[in-house]
Amino acid sequence: MNRIIVFCTGVDSFLQNRIFNPAWAAEFPGAEAMSELAKIARRQNIEIATGDVALSHINAGHWRPEEIMLIAEADSRYGLELGNLGCSPKIILCFESPIFAWRFYDKLSEISPKFEHRILFKGAFDITAEMAGQNHIAYFPAFSRNKIPQPKKWAGRKNMVLVAANKYWKKSSRFPLSLNPGKYLKWWQKYKIEKNSPTLKGAIHNELQSKRLELIEFFAGKGKLDIFGRNWQNFSKLPACWKKRLKNILTNLSPQPCDDKIETISNYKFAAAFENVSYPGYITEKIIDCLVAGVIPVYLGAADICDFIPKETFIDMRQFDNFEQLDEYMQSFTEKSAVQMIKAGRDFLGSPRGDKYSFENSAEQMFGLLIDSGEKQ
Repeated sequence: MNRIIVFCTGVDSFLQNRIFNPAWAAEFPGAEAMSELAKIARRQNIEIATGDVALSHINAGHWRPEEIMLIAEADSRYGLELGNLGCSPKIILCFESPIFAWRFYDKLSEISPKFEHRILFKGAFDITAEMAGQNHIAYFPAFSRNKIPQPKKWAGRKNMVLVAANKYWKKSSRFPLSLNPGKYLKWWQKYKIEKNSPTLKGAIHNELQSKRLELIEFFAGKGKLDIFGRNWQNFSKLPACWKKRLKNILTNLSPQPCDDKIETISNYKFAAAFENVSYPGYITEKIIDCLVAGVIPVYLGAADICDFIPKETFIDMRQFDNFEQLDEYMQSFTEKSAVQMIKAGRDFLGSPRGDKYSFENSAEQMFGLLIDSGEKQ
């Protein structure tokens, strides 16, 4: 078996082995799974590094490519570069939605056959089903087994909370107001790629960020919603049609980031858990965080949510025609009903199905796939 694990990521903040530092990884949703993987590897006397560090060691002659097992996040350039040097491509994974990682999904049929294992959201299986290698469902790592606090008393909680950055999909290529031929050519190349992307077209059709803004307008406009997150003061990040509609609401609320999401949302009865896009199996930390905090999720996202999360643990926004109906339903919630739903969520987290979303399980799965493939060599 190769004795070096290398994680290749395109996120600069994670480079220089920082993602393996528990304190650093805790700042980013899902990243703690990699620090858990590092713990497992070190207990087995297996070295682990990020792609940039590995490339440096290879160039210096300290490591040989054939010693390295690659875990590549989407289409990380380090993964591609190290693969070309002869490192073993073992696992490719992607926990980002197709509305932001559309380039990767467009190239999936080209990239994925090089890897023995693929950890992807279920919707991507339609692309990779007939390819060499094995598909594994991606369960977004979102909590630690040993860090599930007791829920707070229902009485005295505030109504509803949303924790999300002001992040809205935008086409990256704007027509350049310049006579420079080079700038125009660069714009035209980007425009053609975006315009012809089948993934981006489908993702835009199924985007849910607009529904999130509608929720803000309705509930925050009635004083029934608090918001936490980055960049809400930057109205330029909002779609043009929403700037005027939300400006007064956001100015009055003045949303700020929260230091501890679980602690923050635990003070509320309900929490909005709207995904960025509806995509099969795309279920992120948004709903899991609610279950951990003991707050009732109002979920909108994957149409197959009940294949993954029990229906008795959350409120399904799809059951309501509008926010007025949702509001009436929430206000009719009794403490007894709330406690039952919260308990169902806690029971789920403690079950084998729920544990699939833990950092520890994610790390154990990846290590197991590496060990199994290594032993077959």
